[in-house]
Amino acid sequence: MYKLRHSDAAVTAVWDSLPTDAREELDLALFDTIEDPYGATQPVNGDNPADVERTLTLRCTSVTLLIIDAPPIRRVYLRTIDLIG
Repeated sequence: MYKLRHSDAAVTAVWDSLPTDAREELDLALFDTIEDPYGATQPVNGDNPADVERTLTLRCTSVTLLIIDAPPIRRVYLRTIDLIG
């Protein structure tokens, strides 16, 4: 399992401002993401399945992520959260 991290006040502000349904959808999707980040997300730059820059697009939000997979460090960093619509 990966640890979920973010280091940006803007990400926190967007997360805190999400409507309840969007936050609940994102929370559930992030549980899947920390279990299998490559399976739950899409590569940002083309079709390279090993790309560490990833995107998670849901009904209400789009999230960009950075996957750090250098054992023993296994982290998923939230880089941006965008509300869709």
